[in-house]
Amino acid sequence: MKAWWCPILLGLLIALCQFKEEPLRRFLLGSEQAIAERNLSEEVAQLQFRGLAANTAEIRWRVALNIRQQRQREVTFHPDVSTALEKEMQAWRRQWEKSTDRDQRLIGQGLTERLMENRVKEALLDQAWVEAQMAQSGLVTANELQAAYQATDSALKLPQMQRIEHLFLAQSGLRAKDRSVEMRKLHQRLLRGEDWAGLVQTHSEDARTQKKQGDLGWLGISRTPQAVIQAALSMQTGQVSSPIQSELGWHIIRLIQRKDERLPQLNEVRAELTAILQANKRQAALERITEKLPLKPASD
Repeated sequence: MKAWWCPILLGLLIALCQFKEEPLRRFLLGSEQAIAERNLSEEVAQLQFRGLAANTAEIRWRVALNIRQQRQREVTFHPDVSTALEKEMQAWRRQWEKSTDRDQRLIGQGLTERLMENRVKEALLDQAWVEAQMAQSGLVTANELQAAYQATDSALKLPQMQRIEHLFLAQSGLRAKDRSVEMRKLHQRLLRGEDWAGLVQTHSEDARTQKKQGDLGWLGISRTPQAVIQAALSMQTGQVSSPIQSELGWHIIRLIQRKDERLPQLNEVRAELTAILQANKRQAALERITEKLPLKPASD
């Protein structure tokens, strides 16, 4: 071998070792939790006791490395990750205002942009491999959906809701004063038969609802000022309240409609239940995958 090849070969070997020993840029690009926190804690404790691992980060790295080894053994696995790769690299480049800052960071890590791009590509391929293993895991059957609905029916109850319109005067900033006299005058005008929509549009200080007759939409007890919701609970549909003071200011409210607490039909919560079941099934599938991967390399 010619002498001038020696330093080049040595440099390549050092770079390869650094690539294998450093944590991935982002563990599977942060797409999934590849091993449950509880299981990680157990694995860390066991491997620390045996002197084989220092911390959780090392366990995550070992899981990622073993996923990569499993993926590379499947010679027919060649997904196209070019679009995702371009997006990831664009996001990576946007972290620096100047290309010189980016180049300095790469030099400090012993990398080139080409090596960084290859690293991200490998992580995307790892992610694609995990997704392929779970391709059928997230499917939810009708029986599973029905069972989940029956098991959680009490938690699915929809609370009582009130649809309310309001005429609002603020009590903050420059208007931090008692505005009860103004509100009582507006209330008297309503009692004399003046148009609700006209008064709201002219005098209400809630810009979001001013042009919608003061419509606040459907409100539950937990997300509404207590003074307002307590007044609404005592009203009949269509009734207009007396002036109400809350921590936000002064209100006159009109109750448009009320929905009592009820248990929704399965069709009403099908999408939410399906999403929950899919997430649980995918997490279980991920744990099954990682359980099959040796966390301790053969060399240990």
